[in-house]
Amino acid sequence: MAFVVVTGTLPSGSLMRFVEGEDLFITSPEHTFAMMASKMDEVGLVRLGSELCAAYRRAIPNAAGSEGSRFVSRPLSIATKRSLARHLSQCADSASIRRAKRAAARVVEYSNSPMETVLSLALSLPIRLGGYGLPAPKLNYPITTRSSMLGAPVTRFADLCWPDQRLVVEYNGERFHEGQERVAKDSFRSNDLSELGWTVLAATREHFVSLERLDRLAEQIAHMLGMRLRWERVKPLSVRRELLGKLMSGELSLA
Repeated sequence: MAFVVVTGTLPSGSLMRFVEGEDLFITSPEHTFAMMASKMDEVGLVRLGSELCAAYRRAIPNAAGSEGSRFVSRPLSIATKRSLARHLSQCADSASIRRAKRAAARVVEYSNSPMETVLSLALSLPIRLGGYGLPAPKLNYPITTRSSMLGAPVTRFADLCWPDQRLVVEYNGERFHEGQERVAKDSFRSNDLSELGWTVLAATREHFVSLERLDRLAEQIAHMLGMRLRWERVKPLSVRRELLGKLMSGELSLA
């Protein structure tokens, strides 16, 4: 069992009750993030923060050692970028807290699945870390469309969205295994968005099998954002594969 002995005063909001009404406490999501800054590199911290701010959690292996579903949806995230930044601002200055602040600024919020998190971070992490350095998208962004049958307003949630450029990227990985009804609903949503002048691109697991495909997707997104990827600055294939390996790993690796 590993533990940390802390002397001095903890920042406000560092602890929370494990069971309501009992004097057993655990560290809050925000303080856990702060403490892990001394154990993780920047990429690991960004992924950890993004999953704390996500609408899912990693699945817990069952007694047979099999996860079944790789993640479980939850109605609300347990932290936000704002709550992470607010807590870190109360922590004593140190090299690890400065690393945590840099990582917290790159966290993506409201992801609905691990692969949405991976895709968002692969696109938006800086080139020095193996990413493409694109502006971070808003995840599961609400867009009001109209019903094709009744004309009533309908809210669609775009997986990855750059609202100012009216650009959406839909991740269609696990969904292909959820039946024809779900595939049809995704198609209807894409059609509704296209009708309103949104550009809708599709991403699948194949984009992570072949980095050339991911390169092309990043290039297309950059073009639609009015940017140009500086390929002479993009890290070599081996560095980008290493980044994807860290982001896609089932475990959060320690530095």
